[in-house]
Amino acid sequence: MPFIADNTTNAEPQVTGLRDRKKARRRLEILQCAAQLFARDGVDATTMTAIAVEADVSPPTVFNYFKSKENILYALIFEGSARERDQLSQHERKTNCQFNKVLGDFFTSLSRNTLQIASKRVWRYAEATFIRRPSSEFGKQFNYTDNELRKLISLFLDNYDIKLRNGQDSDLEFLSRLFFDLWNSHYMAFIKNDFMTDDAHEAELRQTANTLVSLLFDDEFAAHSPLKNPETF
Repeated sequence: MPFIADNTTNAEPQVTGLRDRKKARRRLEILQCAAQLFARDGVDATTMTAIAVEADVSPPTVFNYFKSKENILYALIFEGSARERDQLSQHERKTNCQFNKVLGDFFTSLSRNTLQIASKRVWRYAEATFIRRPSSEFGKQFNYTDNELRKLISLFLDNYDIKLRNGQDSDLEFLSRLFFDLWNSHYMAFIKNDFMTDDAHEAELRQTANTLVSLLFDDEFAAHSPLKNPETF
């Protein structure tokens, strides 16, 4: 069954009134139960009936909310991504400390927030779906989500009065793409390895941050992480 855009937007539904709040809670409960089953049994092996049993609702109720299992995955990944991007946009802009710590903290927050959306197993399935069907609605939304995350990285960097080691003006578009690609390569390796711990993954991210800062940024900037407008933070 195709994805049903009306029921699976990339932002959580806005609700008003008691009835709408009850529906939103039930919808969220179904999503949470589906996420648990997807992580335990895999997306392919999980049925709509199993999701209904786990959520303690009837199968028609699950179908009424989502129409298909694919739409549940769609909502889980993309509504979750929008929610976590909003959380990341509030990430603390630290100053008067080394920029490798600032960048390392940001990278680890990216991973922690992304793993809040779905388990490693579900992310592997989502990535494979994107690779198999890049032109599908899922693929287009997946690509949009990556682009939005790159924009968020650019906005985060734009808070800092960046000075590069070569003396040239900073190119936020280039830096945000570089940082996203490096973080994403580490995250992909992490979700592909069920034995890799969160601590090991975060240690790799911090080492990458150390290397980037030593290669790219002026020593004075790297030592103090000055903000462009510190009075706004």
